[in-house]
Amino acid sequence: MTGANSWPPESDILEYKGDARNWFNTYDGGWENTIVGVSSPASWHNYRAWITKVNATDVDIHYYLDGNWVGQHRGSNFVGKPMNIIINLQMEGASSSPGPTADTYYRARNVYVGRTRA
Repeated sequence: MTGANSWPPESDILEYKGDARNWFNTYDGGWENTIVGVSSPASWHNYRAWITKVNATDVDIHYYLDGNWVGQHRGSNFVGKPMNIIINLQMEGASSSPGPTADTYYRARNVYVGRTRA
């Protein structure tokens, strides 16, 4: 997720950089990273972020992999900022990797965005 009108804020619910690890990242002027090893990275996995407002400007973002809580980040100045959800395959960039040299496939299914008033 990235700010619709400005950057930051950003929350990477899943960033895959070509090995058996997944990165959960939050950027609000500085990076917070949780890096988790994944067994069988080519198999289907479930990723989830649960975002909770903690005060007038900040949120807590809880990250989950396959139903297991893997980390929490504080998103400073996230409240009231429209966000875009981007589902893409980004294989180059800050990871300092040139990217894949063969065909690479990215599949997503059952994307759900919800809200509770609790």
